[in-house]
Amino acid sequence: MKRSFLLIVLLFICFLYGCSDSSPVATQVTSGEGFKIRMVISSDEISSGGSVSIDAYITSPNGSPVSDEDEAVSFTSTTSGMDFSDELCDVKSGVAHTILTWKDESSSDNPAAPSTAQIVASYRGALCMIQVMLIASSY
Repeated sequence: MKRSFLLIVLLFICFLYGCSDSSPVATQVTSGEGFKIRMVISSDEISSGGSVSIDAYITSPNGSPVSDEDEAVSFTSTTSGMDFSDELCDVKSGVAHTILTWKDESSSDNPAAPSTAQIVASYRGALCMIQVMLIASSY
């Protein structure tokens, strides 16, 4: 009986490991009152020169998707070398979209170790943050 239980647990763990996928990655919906943001990023890793797609889903205080509005979603990062296709993105049917590209600034003589960057989306006082791993070209 113990062997069959162990075998089932082992198969379950193998199933979970085999089905894991690093992309896409999504945040939880921001908490609190007011506007809410949920970000989805196409991958949680960026190699030097690579890019990822980022969508920010915006809901109003009553929970419905924000319709097309004059105010834009602001995307920022904690790391240099990041380039957003649009740092200020219009909200279309509740979604703001941008492309993030990262260029490694280290050299092959002095390679940078993998590091993390925080990507932040903000809209009318609501903030949402997601973390990505940066893989240097010479590492």
